[in-house]
Amino acid sequence: MKIPKTFAAACILVLAALLLTSAPSATAATFPQKTAEADRQAQKGAEHLGRKDWKRAAESYQKAVRADARHVEANYGLGVAHMNLKQPTEALAAFSNVIAAQPNPRVKDALVNTGLIHFAAGRAKEAADALGLAAPLGDIGAVGHYFLGKAYLQTERGDDAALDSLRRAASDPQFAQDANFSVGYLLLKKNQSKEAVAPLEQAVRLNAQHAPSQMLLGNAYLAAERYEEAHTALRAAAALDPKQFHTHFGLGVVHLGLYRNEEAVAAFTAALQLQPSSPEALTGIGNAYTRLNRYREADDAFARALAQKPDMLDALLGRGVLHYSQGQYQKLAEAAQAAARVAPQSAAAQTLLGAALATAGDMQGGARAVREALRLEPDNYWPHHVLGFILVREDKPKEALAEAQTAARLRPAYPETQNLLAYVLNQLGQHQEALQAAQEALRLKREPADEGWAHYNIATSQEKLGRAEEARASYGAAIKAYNQGGRTLDPDDLYLMGNAYLRLEQDAPAIKAFQQAIKVRPNFAQARYNLGVAYFATGNRKGAQEEHTALRRLDPARAAKLQAIIGGRPGRK
Repeated sequence: MKIPKTFAAACILVLAALLLTSAPSATAATFPQKTAEADRQAQKGAEHLGRKDWKRAAESYQKAVRADARHVEANYGLGVAHMNLKQPTEALAAFSNVIAAQPNPRVKDALVNTGLIHFAAGRAKEAADALGLAAPLGDIGAVGHYFLGKAYLQTERGDDAALDSLRRAASDPQFAQDANFSVGYLLLKKNQSKEAVAPLEQAVRLNAQHAPSQMLLGNAYLAAERYEEAHTALRAAAALDPKQFHTHFGLGVVHLGLYRNEEAVAAFTAALQLQPSSPEALTGIGNAYTRLNRYREADDAFARALAQKPDMLDALLGRGVLHYSQGQYQKLAEAAQAAARVAPQSAAAQTLLGAALATAGDMQGGARAVREALRLEPDNYWPHHVLGFILVREDKPKEALAEAQTAARLRPAYPETQNLLAYVLNQLGQHQEALQAAQEALRLKREPADEGWAHYNIATSQEKLGRAEEARASYGAAIKAYNQGGRTLDPDDLYLMGNAYLRLEQDAPAIKAFQQAIKVRPNFAQARYNLGVAYFATGNRKGAQEEHTALRRLDPARAAKLQAIIGGRPGRK
């Protein structure tokens, strides 16, 4: 992003002269002067300079320099006079004579003013060179640090050096707004979003009408997942300057974070009107379309994004989520594998790969991928969540509880983390705690599958707590939620829905749900066991025996339990 210049060139010249220079004095020179005439004219120049009579000051200093070309105070004063007369070329020549005569007490200020002149002329490299030489010689003041930081910023010489100088200038009222803005920008660039918030908030306090500050503050809030505050700042930025792509794009991401999917489409559409081929905006709108079950439009958006950037990780991840939502699990696996190839060090790519493998039944492969994601990002909730689910399916509820608790701690306001926590707690017999987590998940629900799982967990808790009638009602609510329109139910959704039907003794739809789950995940032992129970309850002993045969290979313990039912001791899970 291009950082706009804050001061016009002419203003820089006057400001620099007023802030960084004092009227030179002939008697202040430390070098011996050749002639009394040079001293006398330099003194007259200093008097004119003190009265801000730039023209007469220049004339006197020129006489001094003619008398003694190396007179330090005369050359320095001449440079100051030329700066204020807006004669930068002549000023540079005078300051260069001071610098050439070093060491002398005017070298630092001559270098600073040289840097200011170059910056005003758009020569950021030369400005950075001069100001960088001045800084080790002593305090260059807020002005020097401000323009040194800006010069470093424009030449991309080093973000840390630019940060140091701009922070030193941020306390000066003349530069505070833009210095804080620039510090915030650099911190965002370094992915230090939390640290960027404070300087950007200060920049907005100093000038709430500065659209770029509002925009960057919104993006800092967004990176910290402070969505409502991000929304406020970005809306302010859009009102001030409606033609900024990054503002509308940021609003789209905010709306996605708040699950305001229609609003996300509108924001990304506005961004695409400004940059029609932006792969980032196309990916954003593709994600919003996926959530709205507008799958054809989502697929088109991801295809256009990947046509622009074939190795774009976010687009590959978004396409993977699209395939998951459509129930196209082979395509999900392919998209996840492509993402992991493109970005093997991405925790998101590894987690999506783990989820894709586990969905199809490869729990070991899925666990390896998500453990790699956890190595890369230990504080990322998503791999903890997916690993917890895998451990549940591997009948390791105690290990699953640790992952579920971590995921819920990292993302307490996500319905899926609360639902997994409730599910595992129920398996461990902690039904009251499970009920509380499930009720929180229900409050946070975003889609029908969230609601269905929450009701199922509530029903399980209620049943185990002896509240049978309430449990029946909650199982019914789970079934109703799962049958709402939405994304395609995955094998675990279908398994839970089948269990709800089974608890209500609705065997035919339970059988259908279990069959659909097993079609996607043939080695789904829990689903095969319950399918066998449902077959037996409907008199289909052949079907029950087939599931027993499959379980003998997959899960001998469950096979034995099912055989006990088939052999004449009926029961339900």
